[in-house]
Amino acid sequence: MSNEMITSGARDFYAKITDPMAAVAELGKFFHQSGIMKLGSPGDGAVVAMTCFCEGMTPMEFAKTYHIINGRPSMRADMMAAKFKGAGGKINWKNFGDDGQFAEAEFVYEDQKHVIRYTIEDAKNVLGKDEKGKERIDKPDSNWMKDRGAMLRARLITKAIRIMAPEIIAGVYTPEEIEESAPEPAKPKKAAKDRLAELESQTVTVTSDPIVETATPIEEPIIDAVVEEKPPFETTETATVGEPEVADDDLPTTPELTTELVKLGAKIPSPSGSGGMTVVEVAEIVCKAAKVAKPQLATRKQVRALIARFRQTLAGTGTGT
Repeated sequence: MSNEMITSGARDFYAKITDPMAAVAELGKFFHQSGIMKLGSPGDGAVVAMTCFCEGMTPMEFAKTYHIINGRPSMRADMMAAKFKGAGGKINWKNFGDDGQFAEAEFVYEDQKHVIRYTIEDAKNVLGKDEKGKERIDKPDSNWMKDRGAMLRARLITKAIRIMAPEIIAGVYTPEEIEESAPEPAKPKKAAKDRLAELESQTVTVTSDPIVETATPIEEPIIDAVVEEKPPFETTETATVGEPEVADDDLPTTPELTTELVKLGAKIPSPSGSGGMTVVEVAEIVCKAAKVAKPQLATRKQVRALIARFRQTLAGTGTGT
């Protein structure tokens, strides 16, 4: 059966679901409990379900294409290479990297032809050293220690395609890239009363244009939702500027509110010029406006205010709502 037939069948199946958000939550629990994708939480399962819905793919297609790393869908390097070749690109290998020193290949795409190399020194520079001054690449249980050749090839593919054909994989990262992000120092947990006081002191500051340039997505927090939906759509929450405060205003935001914000952000032009804002771009806005390290720490009041601002932006541009 062709991929087109599989995708068509999946879309037909998803179209029959009357309550997508409830289905996403239930499927997220199922995917987590089944263990077929080795997901860390029901939230990871919900990300898988949401991605399958939006892209019209089956769970098995998702498993062949993505991993979930730290709550983010990340594309397998071999799938990136497949997409590159499917778009007309060619990869002529010169060194597979099994010597543990470097991987090198000639990449051909449209009118471009380049020989590109990724070395073990490149990897060491990216990974850096741990707090004891030891190279992270030499960590005993790391993938770099298990198979350096495979890791060198994966990173070379990613590097080359991002240079020569970024439109193929824009906004998508491989597990190797995410795992290579240097971990942040652990922060001590705050007492509940201290956390509540911090939340109460936070205010939302939204400029006339909520779109900001994004930092490197690997290093930024991400909202556990991926939604691409054409108007009109039903909202899960109603947000109006100046509405009276409700009892739950100072509580942390909910998945429904963040998903709502992502839906609206997907209709606002992205600074990158490649359609609507991505989940990462929306997350960046939440963190900047709410002054938090990750979107999940924003309060419900803050996210509702951003929802209202996004709606005003869409009304001003004549887009969707």
